[in-house]
Formats: sequence, structure tokens, C-alpha cells
Amino acid sequence: MNKESLKDEVKLDKNWIATVTLQTPIGDNPPSEDTRMEELFLIVRKIAENTMGDGIIVFPAGWFSNKKNTAHSIIPKIEQQIKYFLSQYSNTIIVVFGIDGDRDNNGNDRDQIVVAFSKTEMVAAARKFNPTEEDLKFGLVPAEVTDLELGKHRIFSLNGINYFLAVCNDVSGGHNKNINKKTLDFHSILNPVHKFEKGDGITDWVRKKVGLESKYWGCPIFGSVKFINGYEIQEIWKPGIFWPFKENVNTRTKGTDVDKLMIPHFGDPIIIENLPAEEKAIVHIFRDFALCFDTMKEKAHIDGDSPISEKTSEQKHKSLSLKPKQNIIPKNKFRERFENLLQEYNIIRPTDVEIKYTSSKTNCRIIPPFPPEGFEYQFCDWGTRISVELILNRSRLPHLEHKLIALLKKRYLDLPTPNVKDQGTWLRLQFFFDENTQPDVIANAMNNLIGQTYSEIR
Repeated sequence: MNKESLKDEVKLDKNWIATVTLQTPIGDNPPSEDTRMEELFLIVRKIAENTMGDGIIVFPAGWFSNKKNTAHSIIPKIEQQIKYFLSQYSNTIIVVFGIDGDRDNNGNDRDQIVVAFSKTEMVAAARKFNPTEEDLKFGLVPAEVTDLELGKHRIFSLNGINYFLAVCNDVSGGHNKNINKKTLDFHSILNPVHKFEKGDGITDWVRKKVGLESKYWGCPIFGSVKFINGYEIQEIWKPGIFWPFKENVNTRTKGTDVDKLMIPHFGDPIIIENLPAEEKAIVHIFRDFALCFDTMKEKAHIDGDSPISEKTSEQKHKSLSLKPKQNIIPKNKFRERFENLLQEYNIIRPTDVEIKYTSSKTNCRIIPPFPPEGFEYQFCDWGTRISVELILNRSRLPHLEHKLIALLKKRYLDLPTPNVKDQGTWLRLQFFFDENTQPDVIANAMNNLIGQTYSEIR
């Protein structure tokens, strides 16, 4: 990408990215296709429960193995299963993973590709273009960086943001091959990696391959990998990397340690244990990218050098708060039933959905990720009943008014019949629950409402 295009870093905030780091007791040869598919579904389901809006999930390279057959020959079968599974979500989720094939008698996979699927199609495919010396020795078939694979480019777009697929060692291909930056247009690199095992140089991989590639392209890189043969996931592995230093700084410069390259992830990692193949997955979710990059640049001091980004002390303090706010419910403010509801929702809400309390004793704002200004959800206490609501400021968002009206006619799952209330400036889509409805039912209704409407009205 052209570095000038990164001036609009906030554009990246339209989508979230989740990375999957796998710890497995077995070697590099993955379990059966059915087992891998079951694990993929379990992991996607868990991520979907903790996110809102559109996003991308990056799995490791070699997630599926087609053994002695070509990698692409397995696609017709797995494509239908994946698209059918993803079709249950109203938002767009794209899964990225690697497929290996054409295995020789020594266990070397000479056919290595990465593919990306949405619920409607295969959106991208890529073959390794930057093979290692070992790859070339056993006869891996490489590609050119601009080649089509299965008729698809290695760059795909989601909500106007372009993502580049880098197959394992491809993550050092830009700066190693000095690729002309004007030939490729993308905002972020997605890097499925095959494996690490005990003795591998993870620090060098993170700093000298991924770090320098981020510097070369001027963009963030998100990687996923398998830790094999019982090797525990190492803290030095960083799934999100961004080069925050000035142009004259390189990996030989004192102070360019791994922690300064790490993109802060949102909230606590999701740990999924006891997967079908006795494997463990750790998922990191990334969002609020512009805020993350600003914070990283502020911390990127080299031997007393001045910060890259100049901000007021108030802005600096604000930008360091990257984890979800602790939503402590004000005591003795709401009536007991409404307070119980808010406590219940605080437990089950997705990690990227915020609860905001106002001076009002009868409503509470629920903020999904990256909302347009003038758009929110609310719990409202009407005394004899409680509502979950989608609220639109029509003076700020007049172009969305027709979408809200159309939602009145939508058929909803696990929600009562909706009502639209016109309050002049504010337009409200309301779902009412009587006093006999349990708090957990109303709390779940808010998640259902966001899941069934947010992607349609954004």
C-alpha cells in the first residue's frame, strides 16, 4: 500500500479482526477434515458471541491438509459447509485459513495456499510467493505476488478496507523482494503461519520478519499460528504487529523490542480449551485501530527521542485506555427490577458493546462498536414495563430513517412485535416486556436486537 493512505487510519475501524493461536499435542500433520471443521465452527461461534458488526477471523496456515492430493481439490466440499455455517449470521464474517496438499514421502507439503470465505463466496485465495530455502529444496510450487489463485486475487475488500493474504513466510516477502509498493493497494496484511515448535526463533520472526514488513508497507499485520508437539503458546508471540517507529529506526536500533510492536488487543483473550483434537485455542480480538496506533506511537521512544505523535496530556491519557470500561452500576439509582436487568446484561453483553449510564433513572444507553453519531440502543423503564429500543437521531442521520421504518416490518426471532415511536428529532424502534418477564430474557433480547438490526442499518 502507499503509506499516504494510512493517514486515514480510522478507516480500519470499520471491521474487527480476530486471530486464532492454536496449541496442539500433535505434530504439523493436522487431524481429520471433519475434526478441523468442527473446531473451526466452535471457534467462530465463540468469537461471534463476543463481537458485533463485520469482521475477519484468521486461522493458521495448514488448517486443513489434503495430504497427497492437491490443496485446492478439497475446496468444493469444505466451501459448502463453511458458507452454510456462516449464513446464520446477519453480519458479515470472513474466515481465513490455510490448506496444504501434495505431500511427499518425507511429509513435506509442496502445495500451500490460503483462502478466505464469506457466507456467499470465496472472496480471495493466495499461494505462497516467498518460499524459504527449505521449501525450494523439497519442491514447493511458489507463485508471483500478483498471480490469481483459483481465479481469485490475494487481496479482498470488506467495507472499503483492503486485506492482503500472506501465506506463512510471505510475511517477509515485501521487504525481502523489494516489491514495488505502487503495484499493490491494501490497508492490512493477514498472515496465517504454519507452526512453531520448541527451539524456533519466535522473537526473530516477530521483529525481523513481521515487524520489518509492517515498516515496509506502513500497515498492521495480523497472524495466526499453531504451537505443535505440546509446545505451550509463548508470550513472545504477538498476533497483532504494527511498526510505530520513525523511518530511520530499524531492528538493530536499541529499544525496538517486541512489546513496542504489539498492537493492544481488545479486552481479555478468549481461551477455548478441550477442542475435539485435545487442542487449545487462544483468540485475540482487535479493533479501535486508530486509537491503538496513536498509543503505540506515543510509547515508541528511542533513547530519549521525542514521540512520533504530538498530543495534549489529556489526549494521551485518553488514548491509553484500550480495554473495555468497567461498567459499575450506580447504586440506588434505578428501581430494583431495572437494576437487576442491567446487572444481568453486564454479564452477558459482548466485549465490544458498551453500557453507558446517564443522569436519567429510567434509561440506559447500549453502544455497539463503531456506531454512527446519533444512533444507539437503550433499555428503558416505563414503570409498568421495560423496553429494548433502537434509537435514531433523524436530524443527524436522515438517510437512515427509511431503514428504521423498514425494520418495523421485519420478522424477528425471540423478540415481541415492534412499535415505532416518533418524537420529532428522535425515532425509536421499541420492543416491550411486561413485569412478569424475567431479567435474563430482556437482557438476551438486547443482544438479539443488535444482532438482527445493526448490520442492516449501519
